[in-house]
Amino acid sequence: MLSDKIRQCFDLDKIAVVDEYGMHSYKELGIQVKHFQNFFEVNSARKVMIQLRQGFDAYSIILAAYLAGTEYCPIDVECPKDRIEYCKGVYNPDLVIVDEKLIDTWFSENVYCVSQILEKDDATLIRKTKECNSNAYTIFTSGSTGVPKGVSVSRHALENFVNFGNKEYHIDIADVCSQFSNLTFDLSVFDIFMALSNGAMLVAFPSMFSRMIPDVLIEKYKITYWHSVPNVIHFFMKKENIDLSSIRIFNFAGEAFGSAEAKFLFDKNRKCKIYNVFGHTETTFCMYQKLEYDTFLDFCDNTVSIGKTIPGYEVALKNVDDDGIGEIVIIGDEIAEGYLSEDEKKAFNKIQIANREYRYFVSGDYGYLKNGNMYFWGRKDDQCKIAGYRIDTNEIDKACMELGMVSCTISLEKKLYTFLLGTFSDEEMLMAKKALSSKLESYKVPSKIISIKEFPYNTNNKIDKKVLRELITESM
Repeated sequence: MLSDKIRQCFDLDKIAVVDEYGMHSYKELGIQVKHFQNFFEVNSARKVMIQLRQGFDAYSIILAAYLAGTEYCPIDVECPKDRIEYCKGVYNPDLVIVDEKLIDTWFSENVYCVSQILEKDDATLIRKTKECNSNAYTIFTSGSTGVPKGVSVSRHALENFVNFGNKEYHIDIADVCSQFSNLTFDLSVFDIFMALSNGAMLVAFPSMFSRMIPDVLIEKYKITYWHSVPNVIHFFMKKENIDLSSIRIFNFAGEAFGSAEAKFLFDKNRKCKIYNVFGHTETTFCMYQKLEYDTFLDFCDNTVSIGKTIPGYEVALKNVDDDGIGEIVIIGDEIAEGYLSEDEKKAFNKIQIANREYRYFVSGDYGYLKNGNMYFWGRKDDQCKIAGYRIDTNEIDKACMELGMVSCTISLEKKLYTFLLGTFSDEEMLMAKKALSSKLESYKVPSKIISIKEFPYNTNNKIDKKVLRELITESM
């Protein structure tokens, strides 16, 4: 059981976590987890909301919540007050644990900072009987209406994808794992439970600065397991002499993973294995493709294949068009039952297969099959129709990558705009447009190419396309 694996690690005589405050051993982790677990049990807490930076304290609370049968919900430390109030109102936590610097911004009962809890001696207090929460965590994601959507993921679903990771990645006490993603991004869940239930060392990337220069901590701690969105590879590409030789596994999820990025990584480290993982907050990880140097091109088209399903899931394509492209529908027992608010239920439904009922989720992602492999085509948000042609903006960015340029293309009012990373003259941007004309059909060539010194990023380290659209609107 996952809980047994976590507890067994507390006896290890080694470092568990590296964060901005230093190194923390597994024995320290065990003591702190037990303290938080006692606190949750004494207070009969079924749900706890946390607003903490990545690091030892947050990881201790997350593990303690799991062991106590308490559900946790992370809130970004930079989350606007009105969004916090909305999420708190929808989630209705029994306890809130926040960074000491933020506690004065909370005006409600049952709000604590870490030091206040650690000062309490709950070991001798009577535990209140409470039923184990069937959910492990709730994460709020962006909603199509502009209102955050709370997605609750069951303990069984968490255990299912951790079991998949154990069988596929073989993380052990010799590994050093990255914890790159913000705690409000579900990639963080996999990082924490995979590393700290297998005795590995977990290295936190808690600041935007550390995430902008990831090679520093990779090389300092000889990270062996890397997990992030593929966009981070662009940071790697900026460093000509970056050393990625310590990494035995690269795991990417959260957005399209291009074949050019895979080639870059294999050029730096031919012995590594690369995984392209597909899923959503609503489904957890549900598909994956494993790549090795000798055969990775067999699984590359415009992007890297998203592969096959992990146990417990099936996928299908809905409304397939003449080009073989359809919307990806995910079927399985581990899918969330819906959102906390009733506003957006249409993505979830149930289907009868062989006299058994399964949940399914209509993803909003499009895919296609080629040579028996499933490929990600793009999000609804990334697609547009121009002159009657359906275009995915990722196609333009792939062409830019092949020309040695880092880009982000968006559609606005039936026009394409490509932002190029760097400082370019008008003449250079004209040359870039001409070069794209030689690689793309005329209707896919962007109306305008824009030079940008740095991309805006959201808290999940994805390029913030909303900000880019605002830049275009302001310049009109």
